[in-house]
Amino acid sequence: MQSLAISLRPKTFDEVIGQESVVASLRSKMDNPPTAILFCGETGTGKTTLASLVARAVQGDDPNEDMWDIQVKNAASENGVAVARQLCEDTRYSTTHGKYRVIILEEAHMMTNEAQNTLLIPIEKPDSNTIWIFCTTEPEEIIGALRSRFMVYELKPLDKSGIFILLGRAAYPEREFPNDFYEEVIKIGLTNTREILYSYEKYISGVPLAEALIPPPDQNPLYTDIAKYAVKGDWNRTRELLQKTKVADSKGLKSVVCGFLRSNLINNYRPEANDAISEALIRIGNLNAFESGVDYSALVGILYNYAKKVRK
Repeated sequence: MQSLAISLRPKTFDEVIGQESVVASLRSKMDNPPTAILFCGETGTGKTTLASLVARAVQGDDPNEDMWDIQVKNAASENGVAVARQLCEDTRYSTTHGKYRVIILEEAHMMTNEAQNTLLIPIEKPDSNTIWIFCTTEPEEIIGALRSRFMVYELKPLDKSGIFILLGRAAYPEREFPNDFYEEVIKIGLTNTREILYSYEKYISGVPLAEALIPPPDQNPLYTDIAKYAVKGDWNRTRELLQKTKVADSKGLKSVVCGFLRSNLINNYRPEANDAISEALIRIGNLNAFESGVDYSALVGILYNYAKKVRK
């Protein structure tokens, strides 16, 4: 059985919740679509979903959906210049089915600067039958020369009305509208669509309300975003995200911050690291080491400062 996050994923523009102005603008352009579209916004706002809807909508009346030339790349793992060059090579050839080739790049901000520069000319190529769609939580990380070539759409988190509609769809027709769950979601400021549906599924399976609304650390993108912006030194954004957390988040947040720093350090580890860093790398592998607030704070401080250094 599919999860609600999958089964309720919009299959048409009509089913999209909470992005009315964006959808209206996209609809008006599908007969003559822009060659480059950038969807930006917080995790769970529907960037990839809208990219997929656009990719299908621009194909016109071609019925051979299985043969449409739609490529999806995740720049978190495919972000180098070799990938960019291959994409550029692909655009030299015409599509055999559908009106357009569509290239969707998730986590687009993870592309290296060299890779982004490689895409500058192909994306601005006149009379191209390729449409580029970038999805990102960090549009500022895309180089200005490339970002200026895109039609940018900023997606907003769900508001109260959107959450009401979402939960109504999730409950229908088997259950009545979950008023208590809805009120608690509004109270704690939860706006991520996937997280709301994940929590709702736990709730209707018998998990107590308070517990259902505490996702495991590895399934809460808010934690990862906090760690990511903290490592970057963007304290304004970090503070905004921290304001969305609640007291019960503390343990999970610690785990994810440590996991993020650990990944950052291991991927960028340098042999000349001093003994304090070497010891920290060993200790961070065991999350139980962070149960002590003093120990946790001191260790994360060491790791954060080193993470900043190796990212330069």
